[in-house]
Amino acid sequence: MFVVGWFHVYALPYGAGIVILHAVHRLSNREKREFYTNLARLIRSGTSLPASIDLLARDTPWGMRQFLRALNGRIKQGEPLGDALLAQRRSVTDLEVSIITAAGRSGRLDKACDQLARYFEALAKAGTQMFSRVLYPLLIFHVTVLALNLAEIINGSFSSYLWKVAKPLGVFYIAVAAGWLACRAIVESARHNVTVDSLLRRVPGVGNIREKFSLARFFTTLDAQLEAQVNIWDAFANAARTSDSARIIHSARAAMPMLKAGERLSEALAARRVIPDEHVRALRVAEQTGEVDAELTRMAQQSEEAALISLERWSEWLPRILYIGMMIYAGWQIVATYMGELQQTMQFLQ
Repeated sequence: MFVVGWFHVYALPYGAGIVILHAVHRLSNREKREFYTNLARLIRSGTSLPASIDLLARDTPWGMRQFLRALNGRIKQGEPLGDALLAQRRSVTDLEVSIITAAGRSGRLDKACDQLARYFEALAKAGTQMFSRVLYPLLIFHVTVLALNLAEIINGSFSSYLWKVAKPLGVFYIAVAAGWLACRAIVESARHNVTVDSLLRRVPGVGNIREKFSLARFFTTLDAQLEAQVNIWDAFANAARTSDSARIIHSARAAMPMLKAGERLSEALAARRVIPDEHVRALRVAEQTGEVDAELTRMAQQSEEAALISLERWSEWLPRILYIGMMIYAGWQIVATYMGELQQTMQFLQ
């Protein structure tokens, strides 16, 4: 398997070439936000699920249309929406499958779709904001590389100019690609390895953002599962899995015997430190007052808002760090250029 753009392309070697089996479109946060927003509206209007998805598939980009057609094919065969999403695991997350499956049992699909739409809208907005802020220092870097090597054209060597431009840009793009792949590998490992997850939590900025989003997914899924009257053991296990945090998953497994022994949810969470103490205290009060559903919703929203605030701060500082790096590079290039000119002048005078 290898990745091309927003597609996973699955292929097998065949002789000297490659046989492409199929391509799976990776839905963007913006596409998911649009899908769940419109689906919620159609469900509330009384439109049947197959008719709703048929309508949404019209005049959509190829990848999204293929996803919707595959989804609707299973629904028309009698599968619930949650099971149909489960069959599209390469395009959706555990969070979506768990929430939609639970909502299908409780008859609140519209509410679940609204929740997911808000979640993916927040992610899409944060991603767009981050990209727009990083764009300027990246533009400065490219202009600097192009401008500082113009002397090569003036000296009549266009091929030398291309080489001097391609070299730093090539190194930059290779470094960015390697960094991106490394980050994806680390994040994927943190879903299964407690040590990696714990180390990732200690990374300034990034660790806090990831932790808050993990908690938001945990609380959102637990709320949806309990509202669907899923038994507490399965609800707890499903919520831990959707957190995408090996630490939470491991702690939840360790706390499961306490739940099966009849302990309250808050006590099991506290004993294994699955969630922060402030949330444990709030949940104890909610259990006493019979407001667990409302409290889980509040904690999910609070965790998501905290993650977005941290992401906002990070998106402000990252462009500044990049800009400083670009200025250092520009200064170094200017000094190197003038030193080269000075050396040539000294050789000429000698």
